[in-house]
Amino acid sequence: FVAALLVKLTSRGPAFYTQTRVGEDGRLLTIWKIRSMIHNCESLTGPRWSMPGDPRVTRVGAFLRASHLDELPQLLNVLRGQMSLIGPRPERPEFVPELERELPGYWQRLTVRPGVTGLAQVQLPPDSDLTSVRRKLAHDLYYIRYLSPWLDLRLLLCTAFHVLGLPFGIAGRLLGIPDGAAVEEAMSDVLDELPVPRPRRAA
Repeated sequence: FVAALLVKLTSRGPAFYTQTRVGEDGRLLTIWKIRSMIHNCESLTGPRWSMPGDPRVTRVGAFLRASHLDELPQLLNVLRGQMSLIGPRPERPEFVPELERELPGYWQRLTVRPGVTGLAQVQLPPDSDLTSVRRKLAHDLYYIRYLSPWLDLRLLLCTAFHVLGLPFGIAGRLLGIPDGAAVEEAMSDVLDELPVPRPRRAA
């Protein structure tokens, strides 16, 4: 990958790295990513969400994150049957117990295979706190409720157009993808009535 070569040439450390994530039915899986942060940045801070303007993100990494090119190596997970091209993004196991406590119904996003990209990714910025995760949960549950090959195709095309430089908002409107406000309005009653999260199955 040209992107991986740029990472290697512009910052110390490996171009690729692995992370453990929580997949379908709570099973753990190892995903590959192109490194977008300084090497070994969590050695002092521990796992935490990235923030806008996060100093840990490299210049090349900022571009990779904005274009989602850092997720391309997860096509290997798709080929292995661990992930789908489209679906809720797999979360880190360090965060899942708290999210299940704070956001009843969070477990429902674990009923499908995680995706390389998804409805939440084309509509919303990366997670930074529980409020942002709640918004993404609404998008993930909307996707699960209205799951169809046609929706998957539109989301895949939207992501491809974005990688080529077209903003998500414009691509989404061209493809008829519901915007964030419409999704949250459609799912607001569901979020209010979701049951207490069930215990996650052991991996």
